[in-house]
Amino acid sequence: INTPLHDVACLGKISEKKIVLDPPDNDCTYRVKCFAKVLSNPIDGNGSKNMCTCEPKGSFQLSKGKTAEIIVQFQLFNAGKRTILINMVDQDTHRLIRTWILSVQIHLPEITKEYNINVLVGRKQPVKLPFTNRTCEKKVLEISSSNEIIAIDDCGELDLNGGETLYHRFQILVDEENMAMSDTEGIVDAFLFTRDIFTKAEECFLIRLHVQP
Repeated sequence: INTPLHDVACLGKISEKKIVLDPPDNDCTYRVKCFAKVLSNPIDGNGSKNMCTCEPKGSFQLSKGKTAEIIVQFQLFNAGKRTILINMVDQDTHRLIRTWILSVQIHLPEITKEYNINVLVGRKQPVKLPFTNRTCEKKVLEISSSNEIIAIDDCGELDLNGGETLYHRFQILVDEENMAMSDTEGIVDAFLFTRDIFTKAEECFLIRLHVQP
């Protein structure tokens, strides 16, 4: 059975979709496992970091009179419509029991700040960007990027005391494929995301790369 599902999510943000599973009609107990993957899209390119998993990760039982649920967790890094395929497989017979097709509309996040950086195509370039804690409380920021154009140095984590500004190092590399995926000639956009591990507050920074041959 192919069941269509729909959701809306923000680019770069970890989102969840709950699927309630009806119990089987017979008296049998089934040992099943669910698998999820993001279907490829030409505009994602090789540098896409799209992520998709199912909870529970291992096998679980379906039996008469008992409902169960799975949670599909996903993080998508390209705006527009994306499709996630979820399959449920009988672990004993290896038979495909059910399929869900989840269509997700990804919208752009609110941009905290924009950085314009000049780079040369095909040449790795080190960059330092500032991050400021505007509160009085200590922050520990987890930093991630939208794709492999921006590689994060060190551990991708930044400790900031209240009112403090620190710089974090990145490596930027734009190749010909990245240029071909761009909507605007000579400009490639990427995003940096920060997440406070204490408050879970998130911010998004637009990294606009002006690429020269």
